Amino acid sequence: MKHSIKYKLPILIIVIMTVAIALASTFGTAFIEKYYISHKKDVIVDVYNKMAQVVKEDKDLSESDNVQALNDECENAGVTIIMIDSSGNTIYEYGAGKTLQRRWQEMIYGAAFGAERERTIIEKNDNYTMQRARDLLSDQEYYELFGTLDSGYYFVIRVSVQNMRETLNITNKFYLILLISMTVVMTIMMIIVTRRYTDPILELATISTRMSNLDFDAKYTGKHKDEIGVLGNSMNELSAKLEGTILELKKA
Repeated sequence: MKHSIKYKLPILIIVIMTVAIALASTFGTAFIEKYYISHKKDVIVDVYNKMAQVVKEDKDLSESDNVQALNDECENAGVTIIMIDSSGNTIYEYGAGKTLQRRWQEMIYGAAFGAERERTIIEKNDNYTMQRARDLLSDQEYYELFGTLDSGYYFVIRVSVQNMRETLNITNKFYLILLISMTVVMTIMMIIVTRRYTDPILELATISTRMSNLDFDAKYTGKHKDEIGVLGNSMNELSAKLEGTILELKKA
């Protein structure tokens, strides 16, 4: 029976789950990158605040605990950072120190290779400037935060947008595989569960068809105690009463 609820219900479940996966994938692709980038911008500011606090307590970063705390913050945030004094000496660096030193020279002195970058200012205040920069030679994008601390140290903090996108791609693929796997498992489970209800409904449909043909031998034998069980018992009672009534009519 191609119109049977036994087949329609599982197909409906599969369609719903497929649409849910498609919507999740679409909205994930559209919004997760914006959310992740917004989160990374907040992370860069958190690194700046941690750096400013550490330098305020230990200007020369002479205590190893302070350096380690700043290293941990940079590692957790996935950023590179450099601090330079007024003489051009590096006070602190984490990650690609030489690259950031060239960026410092470019920002301060306007080095020639600065023309090979595109910049978009995102936020600017008395403490720092945050910008989105693209290296046209390597086609790499970065978020950069730079400025001058109260101690006079100049700093540059950078995080790669490319790394974020690679992470997002991996995350999207992982969740897509997870959603598909869950859909398969949930579909199998739903088919098993729905059969517990569709089978007795189909049994009742068969009984009602036989009753319409004056065959009262078919009885509902299910053990359900819910509405299906009530309906089945009612049909058994109806079948018995109809059979009795017809026998009386025949005798009369």
